[in-house]
Amino acid sequence: MSLYADDDLGASLQIEDERPTLSAPADPFHALHAALALPPESPAQQDGLTAAAQRFELHPDKLPELVPQLLGLISEGGDSMLRFWTLEMIALAVGRSGLKLEVKLDVTQQCLDALVKLLNSSSIPTIKAVIPIFSTIYPLLFRLLGTSRPPPLVVEAFRSSKSRILALALDPNSQPANVGVRAVAWKFVQRVLLAGTRAAGADPRLQARGGPSTNDINVSMVAPDSALNAAEVEEEGIQLRTQLVTQMYSSS
Repeated sequence: MSLYADDDLGASLQIEDERPTLSAPADPFHALHAALALPPESPAQQDGLTAAAQRFELHPDKLPELVPQLLGLISEGGDSMLRFWTLEMIALAVGRSGLKLEVKLDVTQQCLDALVKLLNSSSIPTIKAVIPIFSTIYPLLFRLLGTSRPPPLVVEAFRSSKSRILALALDPNSQPANVGVRAVAWKFVQRVLLAGTRAAGADPRLQARGGPSTNDINVSMVAPDSALNAAEVEEEGIQLRTQLVTQMYSSS
């Protein structure tokens, strides 16, 4: 059975690099092992990791096997090339790799604990790299929680990460107070806002593309016996919109 989504075979993360990588092994795991054998944090290792990323881009079906093996190496310690490279691979796996929805959701759940730890780190570059991943997986997790009752740890990770990112975007006292962090957090805010609204009818643009995508979420999807409460989700959206309007007027 194929790991690929039928409607997303061509969408992949474009990792561009003008330097030649012809010497890198064709097998993505071999390319990664070759990169890790190079001097840590060196330009040569950066080139090797770039070449390995290009190999995994060509073979995204290998990503679900790769990502769990690296989580323990990046969730502790400081910033490193391997940490940011792994985050790029997670983003590729759950975002634009063309993998099927259930595969992306499985990768998401495997990575969730490590991503929450990194979200609560003191490293601004790490936080800036992690938040876009949460923006990508929010619709996946919302659908999961809105249609079933996953393990409590998944529910808590969903709630705590949402609170953390909303605070980084909207609370002036939240740390780190960084313009770049706040900027990347705004897309996540948009995801939460959309989830808290009710479907307003079919969008002709979506029909032209063959229907809504997995990113199109709203409170109407929440089942009565699921881990989410539709009334609470809708109220959260209302409060968030009120907060945004208040901030706009107070800053003008």
